[in-house]
Amino acid sequence: MYSKVRRLLFGLVLLSGFLALPAHSYGKPNDEGIRIDVPAGGQVYIENKFGNVTAEVWDQSYVSVSASLPAEGTRLRRSPILIDNRGKYLGISVFRAPTDPATVAHLSVKIPSSSQLEIVTVTGRIRLVGSATKVTLKRT
Repeated sequence: MYSKVRRLLFGLVLLSGFLALPAHSYGKPNDEGIRIDVPAGGQVYIENKFGNVTAEVWDQSYVSVSASLPAEGTRLRRSPILIDNRGKYLGISVFRAPTDPATVAHLSVKIPSSSQLEIVTVTGRIRLVGSATKVTLKRT
């Protein structure tokens, strides 16, 4: 239990470090993004109500997450990415507080091939490269 709380706090500290970056990128463009360990067979749930999701299946044993926002001079006070890591369940979503400006946010995620993947968008497109153990794509 303690290690889960410690990982969550570390993730939140890591995410808060992105505040100093320009609003249009969370994660360096040539970087792999935020790294999150996922056990084999773990469930990865991705939800983005505010843009597109690009998911790539790869041979690494961790998930990599990055987000991009249009460079329209929009400044956010925090990273829009929320991460819920509960062992075999990893939830990744884009959150916009009522005080945040209305802008799109596109997610790029790389997941292990042994993962069970579910992606949900509202108006955004879903692009999947490769195939995971189980895949569900929804546009609501």
